[in-house]
Amino acid sequence: MNAFDLDFPAHIWAPFAQGSPPIRCSPGYLIYLQGTEATCFYYLKKGRVKSFIQSDGGAERVLNVYQAGSLFGEASFFDRRPRGAAAVALTPGGLVPRDRGVVTQAVARDPELAMSMLQYLARTVRLLSEQLDDMAFRPAPWRLARFLLSGADQLSTVHSTQEE
Repeated sequence: MNAFDLDFPAHIWAPFAQGSPPIRCSPGYLIYLQGTEATCFYYLKKGRVKSFIQSDGGAERVLNVYQAGSLFGEASFFDRRPRGAAAVALTPGGLVPRDRGVVTQAVARDPELAMSMLQYLARTVRLLSEQLDDMAFRPAPWRLARFLLSGADQLSTVHSTQEE
């Protein structure tokens, strides 16, 4: 598992892609802000989305970059607490918001979906723990090498900005 892949097959989230047309977004489209109420989470149908935290002074730290087929924004949705991060579109794309009614119906139809969501949340916690460990205990050259190697299985080209 690397920082950009929570290692779930995209088809597992198919129930969250159905029933609503995707919201089209262009690069820079702000999906949600840190500290706001989470009334839904998102299924990313197309494109790439960055989640990040921002300090009061404006410093930014990328938490993850999501690819098509990913879920994001789910932690605050489930614990009903303000969002701990913000999310912005990096590329043109489409996302489908999922509210409590849709999630409840999808899980009622397929109870295994609930177990998959729990596994996804557990992997997200593990990912963030690894990132914290890296920031606290690893020198910058090591973190950069790990990042570059994390994309090595994707056509041997890493597409990212200097900030990412």
